[in-house]
Amino acid sequence: MNSQSTPSSKSTITLTGIIIHSQPIFERDRLIELITPDQGKLKLLSKSGQKRYAGHTQIGNWIEATVYQRSSIPLITECHIKQSFSGIRTHFNRLSLMGYMLSMTRLSTAFHQPNANLFDLLKTTLTQLNSPDTNVNTSTEALIFQSQLEDHFLRCEGILEHGQSFQHKFYEYAGRSLAAPLVIE
Repeated sequence: MNSQSTPSSKSTITLTGIIIHSQPIFERDRLIELITPDQGKLKLLSKSGQKRYAGHTQIGNWIEATVYQRSSIPLITECHIKQSFSGIRTHFNRLSLMGYMLSMTRLSTAFHQPNANLFDLLKTTLTQLNSPDTNVNTSTEALIFQSQLEDHFLRCEGILEHGQSFQHKFYEYAGRSLAAPLVIE
Protein backbone atom coordinates (compact mmCIF):
# COMPACT_ATOMS: atom_id res chain seq x y z
CA MET A 1 0.00 0.00 0.00
CA ASN A 2 1.30 3.46 -0.92
CA SER A 3 1.88 5.64 2.14
CA GLN A 4 1.65 8.88 0.17
CA SER A 5 -1.84 10.24 -0.17
CA THR A 6 -3.06 11.85 -3.35
CA PRO A 7 -5.51 14.73 -3.43
CA SER A 8 -9.07 13.48 -3.73
CA SER A 9 -11.53 15.19 -6.04
CA LYS A 10 -13.63 16.14 -3.01
CA SER A 11 -10.79 18.18 -1.54
CA THR A 12 -9.88 20.08 -4.71
CA ILE A 13 -11.39 23.21 -6.16
CA THR A 14 -10.78 25.19 -9.33
CA LEU A 15 -10.01 28.88 -8.96
CA THR A 16 -9.71 31.60 -11.56
CA GLY A 17 -7.84 34.72 -10.55
CA ILE A 18 -4.94 37.10 -10.99
CA ILE A 19 -1.67 36.67 -9.12
CA ILE A 20 -1.05 39.87 -7.15
CA HIS A 21 1.95 38.78 -5.06
CA SER A 22 4.53 36.04 -4.95
CA GLN A 23 7.30 35.39 -2.47
CA PRO A 24 9.86 32.62 -2.08
CA ILE A 25 9.30 30.19 0.75
CA PHE A 26 11.59 27.34 1.78
CA GLU A 27 14.19 26.56 -0.88
CA ARG A 28 12.32 26.85 -4.16
CA ASP A 29 8.61 26.98 -3.32
CA ARG A 30 6.52 30.12 -3.65
CA LEU A 31 3.72 31.60 -1.58
CA ILE A 32 1.22 33.08 -4.04
CA GLU A 33 -1.52 35.62 -3.39
CA LEU A 34 -4.34 35.23 -5.88
CA ILE A 35 -7.33 37.54 -6.16
CA THR A 36 -10.56 36.01 -7.42
CA PRO A 37 -13.89 37.73 -8.10
CA ASP A 38 -15.92 35.46 -5.83
CA GLN A 39 -13.53 34.43 -3.02
CA GLY A 40 -11.35 37.53 -2.76
CA LYS A 41 -7.65 37.37 -1.92
CA LEU A 42 -6.30 33.89 -1.21
CA LYS A 43 -2.92 32.57 -0.13
CA LEU A 44 -1.73 29.48 -2.05
CA LEU A 45 1.42 27.37 -2.09
CA SER A 46 3.20 26.61 -5.36
CA LYS A 47 5.68 23.76 -4.98
CA SER A 48 8.93 23.88 -6.96
CA GLY A 49 8.52 20.24 -7.93
CA GLN A 50 5.57 21.22 -10.11
CA LYS A 51 7.85 22.45 -12.91
CA ARG A 52 5.20 21.93 -15.58
CA TYR A 53 3.54 25.17 -14.50
CA ALA A 54 6.40 27.07 -12.80
CA GLY A 55 6.25 30.01 -15.24
CA HIS A 56 2.49 30.19 -14.96
CA THR A 57 2.62 31.59 -11.43
CA GLN A 58 4.24 34.94 -12.26
CA ILE A 59 2.85 38.15 -10.82
CA GLY A 60 0.18 39.66 -13.05
CA ASN A 61 -0.86 36.41 -14.73
CA TRP A 62 -4.56 35.60 -14.93
CA ILE A 63 -4.71 31.87 -14.20
CA GLU A 64 -7.02 28.95 -13.67
CA ALA A 65 -5.66 26.68 -10.94
CA THR A 66 -6.73 23.44 -9.37
CA VAL A 67 -6.09 23.71 -5.67
CA TYR A 68 -5.89 20.95 -3.07
CA GLN A 69 -7.62 22.11 0.09
CA ARG A 70 -5.65 20.97 3.11
CA SER A 71 -5.50 22.01 6.73
CA SER A 72 -2.66 24.47 6.16
CA ILE A 73 -2.08 26.62 3.06
CA PRO A 74 -3.93 25.28 -0.03
CA LEU A 75 -1.62 23.71 -2.62
CA ILE A 76 -1.73 24.42 -6.36
CA THR A 77 -1.79 21.04 -8.14
CA GLU A 78 -2.53 22.25 -11.70
CA CYS A 79 -2.25 25.66 -13.29
CA HIS A 80 -3.08 27.12 -16.71
CA ILE A 81 -2.60 30.68 -17.94
CA LYS A 82 -5.76 32.39 -19.15
CA GLN A 83 -3.85 35.60 -19.99
CA SER A 84 -0.20 36.46 -19.34
CA PHE A 85 -0.45 40.15 -20.30
CA SER A 86 3.01 39.82 -21.88
CA GLY A 87 2.67 43.19 -23.66
CA ILE A 88 3.00 44.88 -20.27
CA ARG A 89 6.56 43.62 -19.99
CA THR A 90 7.61 45.53 -23.12
CA HIS A 91 8.01 48.93 -21.45
CA PHE A 92 9.09 50.04 -18.00
CA ASN A 93 6.12 52.39 -17.50
CA ARG A 94 3.62 49.62 -18.28
CA LEU A 95 5.35 47.29 -15.83
CA SER A 96 5.52 49.99 -13.16
CA LEU A 97 1.82 50.83 -13.53
CA MET A 98 0.95 47.13 -13.34
CA GLY A 99 2.93 46.86 -10.11
CA TYR A 100 1.13 49.93 -8.78
CA MET A 101 -2.31 48.43 -9.49
CA LEU A 102 -1.30 45.05 -8.03
CA SER A 103 -0.05 46.81 -4.88
CA MET A 104 -3.26 48.85 -4.60
CA THR A 105 -5.30 45.67 -4.86
CA ARG A 106 -3.15 43.70 -2.44
CA LEU A 107 -2.90 46.38 0.24
CA SER A 108 -6.58 47.32 0.19
CA THR A 109 -8.05 43.81 0.30
CA ALA A 110 -8.38 41.48 3.27
CA PHE A 111 -8.09 37.73 2.75
CA HIS A 112 -11.35 36.00 1.76
CA GLN A 113 -13.10 39.33 1.13
CA PRO A 114 -14.86 39.00 -2.25
CA ASN A 115 -14.83 42.13 -4.39
CA ALA A 116 -15.88 41.41 -7.98
CA ASN A 117 -15.75 45.13 -8.89
CA LEU A 118 -12.11 45.44 -7.79
CA PHE A 119 -11.23 42.21 -9.63
CA ASP A 120 -12.87 43.60 -12.79
CA LEU A 121 -10.97 46.89 -12.41
CA LEU A 122 -7.69 44.98 -12.05
CA LYS A 123 -8.43 42.81 -15.11
CA THR A 124 -9.50 45.85 -17.16
CA THR A 125 -6.38 47.79 -16.12
CA LEU A 126 -4.08 44.89 -17.06
CA THR A 127 -5.90 44.50 -20.39
CA GLN A 128 -5.46 48.23 -21.12
CA LEU A 129 -1.77 48.19 -20.16
CA ASN A 130 -1.28 45.10 -22.33
CA SER A 131 -2.69 46.88 -25.40
CA PRO A 132 -0.20 48.63 -27.70
CA ASP A 133 -2.91 51.27 -28.23
CA THR A 134 -2.60 52.46 -24.61
CA ASN A 135 -0.08 55.29 -24.56
CA VAL A 136 1.98 55.33 -21.36
CA ASN A 137 5.45 55.59 -22.92
CA THR A 138 6.17 59.11 -21.69
CA SER A 139 6.05 60.20 -18.08
CA THR A 140 3.16 62.58 -18.85
CA GLU A 141 1.07 59.81 -20.43
CA ALA A 142 1.89 57.44 -17.56
CA LEU A 143 0.92 60.04 -14.93
CA ILE A 144 -2.41 60.68 -16.70
CA PHE A 145 -3.07 56.92 -16.75
CA GLN A 146 -2.10 56.72 -13.05
CA SER A 147 -4.48 59.56 -12.15
CA GLN A 148 -7.37 57.93 -14.03
CA LEU A 149 -6.57 54.59 -12.40
CA GLU A 150 -6.63 56.15 -8.93
CA ASP A 151 -9.98 57.79 -9.71
CA HIS A 152 -11.44 54.44 -10.90
CA PHE A 153 -10.11 52.71 -7.79
CA LEU A 154 -11.68 55.26 -5.43
CA ARG A 155 -15.00 55.01 -7.28
CA CYS A 156 -14.85 51.20 -7.24
CA GLU A 157 -14.29 51.20 -3.49
CA GLY A 158 -16.92 53.89 -2.90
CA ILE A 159 -14.56 56.38 -1.25
CA LEU A 160 -14.20 59.11 -3.86
CA GLU A 161 -13.97 62.54 -2.30
CA HIS A 162 -12.49 65.65 -3.81
CA GLY A 163 -9.92 67.80 -2.04
CA GLN A 164 -7.59 65.12 -0.67
CA SER A 165 -4.72 63.38 -2.39
CA PHE A 166 -5.10 59.80 -3.49
CA GLN A 167 -2.21 58.77 -1.23
CA HIS A 168 -3.98 60.28 1.80
CA LYS A 169 -7.35 58.66 0.95
CA PHE A 170 -5.66 55.30 0.31
CA TYR A 171 -3.90 55.45 3.67
CA GLU A 172 -7.17 56.27 5.45
CA TYR A 173 -8.93 53.40 3.65
CA ALA A 174 -6.27 50.66 3.75
CA GLY A 175 -4.21 51.78 6.74
CA ARG A 176 -1.06 51.39 4.65
CA SER A 177 1.02 53.66 2.47
CA LEU A 178 1.30 53.04 -1.24
CA ALA A 179 4.35 54.14 -3.18
CA ALA A 180 3.63 55.87 -6.48
CA PRO A 181 4.92 54.12 -9.60
CA LEU A 182 8.23 55.19 -11.10
CA VAL A 183 7.97 56.26 -14.73
CA ILE A 184 10.51 57.21 -17.36
CA GLU A 185 10.44 59.48 -20.42
